[in-house]
Amino acid sequence: MSTREDYAELQTRILDARRVWKRSLFWTGAAIVLIGFLAILIGESIVDWLMPMPSAVRIALLAGIIGATLYLLYKYLIQPMRATLTLRDIALNVEKNHPNLEDRLVSAVQFGDRESDDPVEKHMLQRLLEDTTQRVKGIDFKATIDHSRTRKYVGIATLVIAACGLLTLLFPTETRTSLMRVLVPWEKTDPILTTKVNVTPGDARILRGKSLPIEVAVTGKEAEKVVLTYYDKDTPPTAENEGSKQEINMVQNPEDKRGFAYEIFNIETDMEYYVVANETTSERYNVEVFEMPRIEDVSVSYNYPEYTQLKPVVQQGTGDIQAVVGTTAEIRLTANKAIQNATFTHQSSETTTIAEESGADETVAPKSTEMVIADGNILTKTLGVTEDGKYTVELLCIDGFNNEVPIEYTIKAMPDNAPEVVIKEPGRDVKATILEEVKIVAEATDDFGVEKFNLMYRIGAGELKELALEPISEPIAEKANAEYDKHLRTGTYTFYLEEFDVEPGEVISYYAHATDNNTLTGPGEASSEIYFIEVKPFNQRLEDGGQMDGNMPNPFLGLIASQKQVIRETWKHINAQPSTLTEEYKSAVKKTGEKQSEVKDKTQQAADDLSMAMQEMQVDPEILMNLEEAIDKMGEATDKLNAIQPTEAIPPEQAALELLIKVNLAIPKVLMQARQSEPQLAENFELELEDLQNELEQDQEELEREMQEQTQQMLDQAREMLTQQQNLNQQSQQMSKEDQPSPSDMQQNSQQQGQLSQQAQQMSQQLSQMQGNAQGTQEQRLGQAGQAMQQAGEQMQQASQGMQQQQPQMSAAKGEKAEERLEEAIDQLERAAAEFTDNALERASQQLQQLTAEQSNVQQQTQEMRNRSQQSGMRPEDYRQASELANQQRQLQRDLESLQNDLGDLQQQLSENNPEAAQNVSDASNRLTEEQTAEDMATAQRALQWRSLQSADLNQQEVIETLEEAQADLQQARANMAQTEEEQLEAALDQLQNFEEQMQDMDRELQAMEGQEQTEEQQQREQQLAEQQQQLAERMQQAQQAMQNAQEGQEGQEGQEGQQPGQEGQQPGQQGQGENENDLARGGAESYQEIKELWLDMLDAMQTPPGNRTRPFPKYELVIRDLKKLESAIEERLNMLQEIKQLAQVAKEDVPPEYRKLVDNYYESLAK
Repeated sequence: MSTREDYAELQTRILDARRVWKRSLFWTGAAIVLIGFLAILIGESIVDWLMPMPSAVRIALLAGIIGATLYLLYKYLIQPMRATLTLRDIALNVEKNHPNLEDRLVSAVQFGDRESDDPVEKHMLQRLLEDTTQRVKGIDFKATIDHSRTRKYVGIATLVIAACGLLTLLFPTETRTSLMRVLVPWEKTDPILTTKVNVTPGDARILRGKSLPIEVAVTGKEAEKVVLTYYDKDTPPTAENEGSKQEINMVQNPEDKRGFAYEIFNIETDMEYYVVANETTSERYNVEVFEMPRIEDVSVSYNYPEYTQLKPVVQQGTGDIQAVVGTTAEIRLTANKAIQNATFTHQSSETTTIAEESGADETVAPKSTEMVIADGNILTKTLGVTEDGKYTVELLCIDGFNNEVPIEYTIKAMPDNAPEVVIKEPGRDVKATILEEVKIVAEATDDFGVEKFNLMYRIGAGELKELALEPISEPIAEKANAEYDKHLRTGTYTFYLEEFDVEPGEVISYYAHATDNNTLTGPGEASSEIYFIEVKPFNQRLEDGGQMDGNMPNPFLGLIASQKQVIRETWKHINAQPSTLTEEYKSAVKKTGEKQSEVKDKTQQAADDLSMAMQEMQVDPEILMNLEEAIDKMGEATDKLNAIQPTEAIPPEQAALELLIKVNLAIPKVLMQARQSEPQLAENFELELEDLQNELEQDQEELEREMQEQTQQMLDQAREMLTQQQNLNQQSQQMSKEDQPSPSDMQQNSQQQGQLSQQAQQMSQQLSQMQGNAQGTQEQRLGQAGQAMQQAGEQMQQASQGMQQQQPQMSAAKGEKAEERLEEAIDQLERAAAEFTDNALERASQQLQQLTAEQSNVQQQTQEMRNRSQQSGMRPEDYRQASELANQQRQLQRDLESLQNDLGDLQQQLSENNPEAAQNVSDASNRLTEEQTAEDMATAQRALQWRSLQSADLNQQEVIETLEEAQADLQQARANMAQTEEEQLEAALDQLQNFEEQMQDMDRELQAMEGQEQTEEQQQREQQLAEQQQQLAERMQQAQQAMQNAQEGQEGQEGQEGQQPGQEGQQPGQQGQGENENDLARGGAESYQEIKELWLDMLDAMQTPPGNRTRPFPKYELVIRDLKKLESAIEERLNMLQEIKQLAQVAKEDVPPEYRKLVDNYYESLAK
C-alpha cells in the first residue's frame, strides 16, 4: 500500500471521530440551554405564583429570560460548535486513550501528507505510516470520544421536560395561566391563585313561569361559598333601594367541591344575575322571558251530512270533536301570540291500538299536516269525521318557542246506528182461535229518521211475506212533534186469522223490520224480536198450554219452549251476521245447532217412550208421524246451523215447532177419549206421560244445577284471581318506585302474571262453553263475563311482557286494567249466580201459587158437591167426581212434597248471600210442616174417598190458609232479595195486592156470618179468622219494616254518590238535565215520606177498635181504603223512577247541542 493510501485511511477515520465529537458538543450545549431556560422559567413562575408580579416586572423578567437564554445558547452551543477541531486534536485524544501508540498517530497525521524528494525521509515517512496503520487497526477512534458530559446534561434535560409534562397534565389550567403570565406578560391574565368562575348558562331565553338552573364552576383559588345575586329588570337595585334584589348562597356539589348550583323557579319577568366567589365577581347576565304559545280560544263548526237534516252548529270552548260519521268539522284556534308554524297531528284510534299491540319497540307514525295561519294567530283546519281518534296542535311562535305539551283533543265519530225495533203489543207469544184478532203494535226509533217500517210474517215453514204497518200518531210535545216524528214511528197491524187460511196447530211467526234514511254509509236495517201466534181450536180447555183438569202431565210444553228458544237464537244470528264470518260468530251458530240437536234427541226420546202406549191405544198414527217429521225437520235445521246457514235453518225450525204444537193439541184429545173408552190404557198412557215429563224436568233441573255449580266455581275462581292480581299490581307499583328493582323479583312477577293470564284464558273458554247451555239474560251475562275475562287475560299477558322488558310502570298500568276487567267479570258472574236463586224463588212461588189455585179449585168442587148432596143426596156422578177429586187431592199432596224439597234447596242457596230471604223461605217451609199441611191433604183425600165432604172441606180450607201464608212468606223473601228501589216497590205492590185479597176474603166471610146463629163451627171459623188477622197484621208490619230498611240503605248509598265530584265536560243542555234529575230526586224524597206515612196509617187502621173485644177485627173497608192510597203512592213513585231513567238515558245519548232542548221537551211531555 502507498504512503498516500495509508494517510488517506487514517485521515478518514479521524474525520469520522471528529463528527461524533461535534455531535456530542451540540447535544450537550442544547441540553444545557434547555435546562437553563426551563429553570429560569420555572423559577419565575414559582415566584409569580407565590407573589404575583405586575406586568412591567414580568416584562422585564421576560427580557432577562430571553437574554439568559441567548447567553447560554451562545456559550454552550454556538461557541463550541464554531471552535475548530484539527486532525491533530483528534489524534491527541486517541493517543490520550491509547498511550502505547507513542505519538505515532500524531506524527503520522502531522507528517503524513508531506512531500519529500529525499529517499531516506520518504522511506521513514512510509515506515511511520505503515507502522501507525498497523497499530491503530484495532482501535475505534469514535469510542475515544467522552460522552459522559453529554449523557449527564441530556438526562437532566429529559427529567426536567418530564416534570414539566407531569405538571401540565396534573394542573393544566394553572400551567397554562402561569405560562401566559410569564411568556405573554402584556396580556391581562389573572394570577394562578385568583378565584375564577365559569357561569352556565350565562345569558338565557326562557318561557314565562319556567325555572332557570344556574351552575358555577370555580377555578383558581377555592371558594367556600358562591353568592348568586339576581333582580328584575323592572325594579333594579339602586343606592337608596334594594328593589327586587335577591342574594342566595348557591348549593355546593358534594362530589365536586368547586361546583355550585341553584335553580330560580317561576320566573315571570326579565331579570339580571351575577355571582360572587371570594373577591371575584362574574359578568352580569341577562334573562329574557317570553310567553309560551298557547290556545286561548277554540271552536269547531260542524256541517252534518245532508240526510240527517241537521243544521250547522258551532261548538265553543272545547276542541273535542263529537259528530256523526260523514260530518265535516272546521277547527278554528286562536293563539295568544303570533305563530310561525302550526303542526296538526291526527291519529286514529285504530292506529293507536295497532301501536299498543305491536309493543314498545314499534311505533306507528301519526299523520301530520300544517294548519292555515291567518292574521298571525288564527289557525284553521278542516277535518272529515270518519272514525274515532285524537289530534294535537304543536305551535311554534315567532320567538322560537313551542307549546311543550300540546293539548290532546279527542275525536268521537258517532255511527249512524241502525234503527231499534220493538213489538210493543202483545210483546209475547199468544194463542188464538181462527176467529180471534191479534193486534200488533210495533215501534221503531232511529237517530235521524226511519224511512221504511213493515211487518214480516211467515206461516209455518212457508214463504216470508211483508205487510204494511198502519201509522199511529202519539200525543207528544207541540215543539217536538214535527222534528221527532221522523225519529219515532209507531205502526199497527191486526191479524184477522180467518183471512189467513190457518188451522189449529199452525204457527204464525212475525217480526217488525225498519230501514233508516242513511244515504251516506247505509241504509241501516234492524228487526225486532220474533214472536209466535199459535192457532188453537175452539173447544180447547187448556189454559195456555196448561194441563187438563189441572193434573194431566204434558212433556211437550218443555219441548215447544225449547224449540222456540232455538228459533229466537237463530233469529238473533241472522240479525247479527257480519259481512265477513268470524270464528266467534261461527262458534255461536254451531252452539245453537247443538241446542237444536239436543231438542231433537229429547223429541226422539219422547217418541220412543210413547210409541208403544199409543199403539196399544190405537191412536191416530198422524201423531207419531208428526213427531217423526218434527225430528227430521230438527235434523235438517241442525245441518243448516252447523253449515253456518242460519237463514236457511229458520223454515225447518218453524216447521218442527208447528208439528210439536199439533202433537201437543192432539194428546189431550186422545187421552180424554181413552178415559171414556179404555180407562186402564188411559191411566197407563198418563203414567207414561208423567214419567217422561219428570225425566225431562229432571234433565233440565240437573242442567240448571250443574250450571249453577259451574257458575259458582267460576265466581270463586275469579275472586281468587282478583286477589292474586291485586297483589301482583302492588308488587309492580312498588318496583316502579324503586331506582333499580331486583331482576329476580321482576322475573318472578312476570311468571306469575303469565300463569294468571293462562288461567284467565282458560276461564274465558269455559264461560263460552257455559254460555252455549244458558238462556236469556244468563246467556248474556256469561257471555259478557267471558269477554271481560278474555280481555283481562290479554292485559295480564301485556303486564307479563312489560315486566320481562323491565318496565314495571307499564306492567302496573296493564295490571290495573286487568284488575278492572276481572271486577267486571266478577260482577257479571255474581249477577248470573243471583239469577239462579231468583229463578228458583220465582219457580217456588209459582208452584205454590199454582198449588193454592188447584187446591182452591178442588175445594170449590167439593163445596158444590156438598151443597148438592145436602139438597138432593149423592148421585152416581157425584161418587165418580168424589173419586176424581180424591185422586187430584193425592196428586196435590205429591206436589206439596216436591215443593217442600225445593224450598229446602232454596233455603241453602240463600243462606250465604241473603240470610233474611233465607229466613223467609225457612218460615214458609216450617209453616207447611208445623201446620201439618201434608197430613191435612191426606185427611181431605181420605174424607173424599169416604164421601165425608164436610171434613174434606174443613181440611182443604186449612190447607189453603196455610198455603196463602206460605205465599206471603215467599213474597217477603222476594222483597228482601230486591236490589234496586224499583224492585223493592214492585215487590211491595205484590204484597199489598195479596194483603188486599186476603182482607177482602175475610171481610166477605165475616159479613156472611153476621146475623146468623153462632154455631160451634162458626165459632171455630171465627177464631181461625182472628188468627189469620193477627198473622196478616204481623206480615204487614214486617213488610213495612223491610221496605223502610231497604229505603234507608238506598238513601245512604245515594248520599255517598252525591258526595263524589261531578263529571266535567257536559254537553250543552246537560246542565238543565241534571237540574231536572235533582228536582225529581227531591220529589222522590217527598214521595217516600208520603209512602212511609201511608204505611203507618194503614197499620194503625189494622188495629182492633178499642172496646170491641168480642170481635177482634178492624174495619176492613177503612184498611183497604188506606191500602189503595198506599198503592197509588207506590205506583206514582215507580213512575217517577221511570222518568229519572228516561232523563238519565237522554243525558247519555249523543244529541247535537242544538237539538238537546228539543229532546228534553219531548221527554218532559211524556213524563206529564
